[in-house]
Amino acid sequence: MPYFIGQTAVSSVTFLAGVTPTNPTSVILTITNPDTTQTVITTGFSNPVAGVYSYDFILGESGVYSLQWVGSGNGVTQTTYGTIYSGSSTFPPVSPIDLCTIAQVKSFAGITDDQSDDKLQLCVTSAATYWLWRTGRQSNNGQLQTQSSLNSILSFNEWYDGNGNFELFLRQTPVSAVSLLTVNTVTIPSSNASNVPGYVIDSHGKSLVMRSPGQEYGQMRYMTSRIGSTYSFARGRQNVNVQYSAGFNGTPFDVQEKCIEMVALNYRRFNWQDQRSNTKPESMGTVTYRDWELTPGIVSVMESPMYNRRAAV
Repeated sequence: MPYFIGQTAVSSVTFLAGVTPTNPTSVILTITNPDTTQTVITTGFSNPVAGVYSYDFILGESGVYSLQWVGSGNGVTQTTYGTIYSGSSTFPPVSPIDLCTIAQVKSFAGITDDQSDDKLQLCVTSAATYWLWRTGRQSNNGQLQTQSSLNSILSFNEWYDGNGNFELFLRQTPVSAVSLLTVNTVTIPSSNASNVPGYVIDSHGKSLVMRSPGQEYGQMRYMTSRIGSTYSFARGRQNVNVQYSAGFNGTPFDVQEKCIEMVALNYRRFNWQDQRSNTKPESMGTVTYRDWELTPGIVSVMESPMYNRRAAV
């Protein structure tokens, strides 16, 4: 089976005493790397049943790895040779933004080999990037993100246009804490009671709300503070700074399940790109494929108010 740089290769052997699988008293595995350096392993083997040994190691370079298993003692005298080939392509690394693993996708799709692990990993990270974009959680500067609020609670330092209202929706949710809020250079305090002016995190975890007891809504559109220390998100361009924490402490189960489904679907599509139907003469039937980009179930979770920001702010 071909491997790629960065993948974990598995070498295994069955030692026999005559015709009976038997554990030797000594087992030595010598790995000759493509650069001719050698690694000698005497411990760390997997030995699930009598006589069967295996060893996992990461491929660090391209080329041919030569393997020599030597078993001796307890009636065993055996030397077994093998080779593992590593292609020059670099195996795509697991990304911190990933919402599922290739192991989960393989279990879901019934994939039992490792030959497409590089392709699956690419699909997993690509899907996670799409989820960030589709739910409005992507970076405002268009750069590829290295963290995701769909699987981690992260810290953000963002600037907003003041809207003249008492409520400001934030880009990342659910909001768990606010460390600083300023409007027109005025630091706004938090409010710990309904009659105490300041900001609070709204119950749905998507916005900050100003508690402004005793003031009319229309009075505050262009003001940051006034008598009684009543506050609003005064109108302006990039005049509101919010430093806060938001996100999910682990990928929500419904997001993870739909991401697994999305990756499995994209993987299967590799075999029928641009194919609308497939006639089966042996069964006198035709296989027709759906023409939707994503299944309704995946779209439903993506557009859930729990995860999706409906409007850019």
